[in-house]
Amino acid sequence: MSAGLVLTVFRYASPILSAVCFIGFNIYFACQATSINEEQRHRLWRGPALWLSWTIAVAYLTQSVLEVLPGVEFRKDAHIHMLAEVLLWTTLSLSLAQTPSPISRHYLPAWVLTLVLEITYTGLSLTTSQLYWPSLAVQIFSLVLMAGLSVLGLASGRCQSAPRDDADDTDETRPLMSPSWSSEATQQNTNPSYSKTDRSSDSDTISGYESDSDDDDESDRELKEIQQKRLKSSGGWVGYLKEFGIFWQYIWPSGNTRLTLAILVLIVNILLTRALNVLAPRQLGIIINRLTAERRIPWLDVGLYGLFGLLAADSTGFGALNQMIERRISMWSFQRLVVAAFDHVMRLSMDFHDEKDSGEIIKALDQATSLNSLLQIVVLEVVPGVLDVFIALWYVAYLLDGYAVLLVLAVAVAFTFLTAYITIFVNASRRDLSARERDQSKILYETISHWPIVSYFNRRGYEKARLSRVLKGIAEADLRSNDSYIYLYGAQEFCEQAGKIGVILLAAHRVSQGLAAIGTVIAVESYWYTITMPLMVMGHSYRQLTTDLIDAERLLQLFKSTPTVQDIEGARRIDVSAGKVEFDDVGFGYHKDRLALDHFSFQALPGQKIALIGETGSGKSTILKLLMRFYDVNSGRILIDGQDVRHVTQDSLREVFGVVPQETVLFNTTVLDNVRYARLDATDEEVFEACRAAAIHDKILTFSQGYHTKVGERGIKLSGGEMQRLSIARVLLKRPKIVLLDEATSAIDTITESKIQTALHNLTNRRTTFVIAHRLSTVVDADVVLVIDQGRIIEQGTHQQLLQNGYRYKELWMKQSQSLID
Repeated sequence: MSAGLVLTVFRYASPILSAVCFIGFNIYFACQATSINEEQRHRLWRGPALWLSWTIAVAYLTQSVLEVLPGVEFRKDAHIHMLAEVLLWTTLSLSLAQTPSPISRHYLPAWVLTLVLEITYTGLSLTTSQLYWPSLAVQIFSLVLMAGLSVLGLASGRCQSAPRDDADDTDETRPLMSPSWSSEATQQNTNPSYSKTDRSSDSDTISGYESDSDDDDESDRELKEIQQKRLKSSGGWVGYLKEFGIFWQYIWPSGNTRLTLAILVLIVNILLTRALNVLAPRQLGIIINRLTAERRIPWLDVGLYGLFGLLAADSTGFGALNQMIERRISMWSFQRLVVAAFDHVMRLSMDFHDEKDSGEIIKALDQATSLNSLLQIVVLEVVPGVLDVFIALWYVAYLLDGYAVLLVLAVAVAFTFLTAYITIFVNASRRDLSARERDQSKILYETISHWPIVSYFNRRGYEKARLSRVLKGIAEADLRSNDSYIYLYGAQEFCEQAGKIGVILLAAHRVSQGLAAIGTVIAVESYWYTITMPLMVMGHSYRQLTTDLIDAERLLQLFKSTPTVQDIEGARRIDVSAGKVEFDDVGFGYHKDRLALDHFSFQALPGQKIALIGETGSGKSTILKLLMRFYDVNSGRILIDGQDVRHVTQDSLREVFGVVPQETVLFNTTVLDNVRYARLDATDEEVFEACRAAAIHDKILTFSQGYHTKVGERGIKLSGGEMQRLSIARVLLKRPKIVLLDEATSAIDTITESKIQTALHNLTNRRTTFVIAHRLSTVVDADVVLVIDQGRIIEQGTHQQLLQNGYRYKELWMKQSQSLID
């Protein structure tokens, strides 16, 4: 191989290798964690590094100008090499100016490699006498600057690795690919189309350099902090993303041959669509060439062009097929994820549900769509986008030359960094608008929901004025936000059109020189949309990916939560024939430093009614929770008919109990369905019989639709006594072995309570019963009354025994009796 050919290859390969090195190291270190201290130290070195980097770019630009001066032998490959270096160093400089990445990690490898390659290139040029002295002088000047830049990078690396105080490292370390670059967590676009970008949206067209979410509430910020800590503990993005592998079984249709084949068809269609994106504009160029050459309509070529267009369109051909396949896979995985997440939540222990907000749990369940969105973005946007970029670079090089490739890359760089810069102002205006809109919602909610207070104090005018001020601020913020988006879209459009004009001029120049046919201009103009769309979509994809990862973090946390109460291996179903209950020296505490029950022991014989009396926080409700094994005891044991509740399955244990809670919970469905919830296979007649026993049957028949009357949200259409008797009817229908009454009559008046006593008697007759009562009059017939204080039994006996010999119970009885007299 001749030295000239080696030099030509080197000219094209050198900037490519440097760019690949820069991108590769950035991707690698982006998957690691970097500390805030490192980023702060990096700022000290960024100024000199920026100056050197921009000077090198200007030096190469000067070389490229010298190359085209009159009297200088023009070498196209050398000129393209110089322009490529200008683009490379411009990109490095822009990146260095906008990101807080440590120099020694992200930039030094590319600087050193470029220095080595350029020294080699200069040596080869000198051996072939392809450099004249002005260009050689600028080249040597560039090498000196590169050497200085490399020394600067090495020095910054030594300072970053020097010993320092690590006291704050645990809190200061955060990932380089910070999730704070994500967009709003409430993004609703879960089915993005790669080939269409809705510019009317205020978020979808923004490229990926976004700052904190506009609508982040406290929980979203906490999630981002959790994600950052998890990124650190897992060693970066690679380890973090591996944790999402637990969802793979729900996303990938293993065992479903039909959907697996559909995915294979989807992959083939994506590849075919990429080919059609090239074939359609190429075919248009062929039509133009034949029209100009033959002066007749090439019907076959026109037909092929129409066929390619139909097959590549979103609503026909492969596009429509892709959407149908994607939707079916999406809905299949969504169903599996939600069902699996719901089942997991319902299996978690009471401590989880006590500590977590129900709204947050429901929000986490809703994030199944985010996981689907992640897969859709990767398969339908990122992968096709990357393919389109490489195909576009190859195709313009095939149609035109290396100048066209540089032009496409220059448009991509300008598009990306302009968008990143303008997005700073866009985000500021969006945050301001979102904050004002939240103020509006708050005023509307508070004023309307608190209408009586507003009316009591006659503050309608004040609230109207307050709302008007907020709306005026919203109008001003909305205008600023809208203007910022116009600036953003204008900058993006300018980049697209400038690049389009440039590439058409390049094509026209080749046609004028006889190097290409007129159809080349048409083909390039037609293909330009396919070239620029990946820039829009890749920005949207990155932002959406980071947003979906934040949302999916909720679901990941949910799946990583494990129940504290679990069935032991080999647990059997409980067999309850009599209903004897024994607490044997039980110790239990919700927190390690405080016991709710301490050395707690008693026996409940079959059929006995046990009353639990005590002040709030004494441990009464804890006894019922431990019975149903919502928590496990810390010490001692709980036996039912001689069987330790920890050695039986939770499902069979809870089938033994019938619970009438203090606050009756009814679903917004019919009376019949609400009662039947206790035993789903019960007949209508069995439901009627349970309601008769609960003394509510006759009342139900007076409802507008009888048993088919809907009770409303939380039973709002029923009175307290009616709701309580329906709750008793549920338990009667269940036919439990053991009944738990948790202050079942505390929320109703004494007259209604007297009407319910018959229903309660029917429920507890010949069943072991535990009663938590606020009114002592309801437990005078109890077989055993346990007076509990701070987790211990301080008095025990029948009502009469405690009145005669007790102290605390007698005191409570006298107080309640006196209040009734008063």
